[in-house]
Amino acid sequence: MSKSKSVYEANLSLFKDKYSQKHKEMYDHIYDNWINKDDHTCNWQSFCNKPGFANTNSPLESFNKTIKHQYTLKNILLLGIVIGKLETIILYYSNNKKIFETAPRFVKKTHQLALALTKKNFKVYSDQKAVIYKGVNHTCKINLNNKACYKNCSCNCKYFMKDGVCMHLVGYCWLYNRPFFSNYSNSPTEFAIQTKRGRHKKFKGFGQIQ
Repeated sequence: MSKSKSVYEANLSLFKDKYSQKHKEMYDHIYDNWINKDDHTCNWQSFCNKPGFANTNSPLESFNKTIKHQYTLKNILLLGIVIGKLETIILYYSNNKKIFETAPRFVKKTHQLALALTKKNFKVYSDQKAVIYKGVNHTCKINLNNKACYKNCSCNCKYFMKDGVCMHLVGYCWLYNRPFFSNYSNSPTEFAIQTKRGRHKKFKGFGQIQ
């Protein structure tokens, strides 16, 4: 997916150079039906949604994923078994009180990656409106917009574009104690690292003489 108009135009140029002559019929079809129709592509979900929300044209895709992964396990089932599975699904969602999220959520993996970052990874601009993250494999820019309010901050990495949150933004706000987490439906403090409970010092194990 192109992250900006300039990247989109560069990808389009590469696509034209590779296929316009070698596969002219296919290229003309794609260009006429998908690229050259501004009124058709301007309403694509991937360009209209906010970061952290579904990129599919139909929210039903999330239910399809749940059904395949949790109920059918990606297997082809007989009609009678399918009806039984559908009954189970209907009963579950009819009694489920879970409310659809209206804000992005933190996940444990994002928080774990953020905890591994240090202040050496970040370089703050003099006007404090942007931060540059430099990692081993990639570099990205965090836009703070307003140094007094971090509610509208964002990151130009692919993870923020997809999930509405990323380890760079969480790591920066965590290290510099920025009030950023109130924008999300859950807090990263839910994943605070806790020490594992060990066995009692006097415990000698099964079968050993006390």
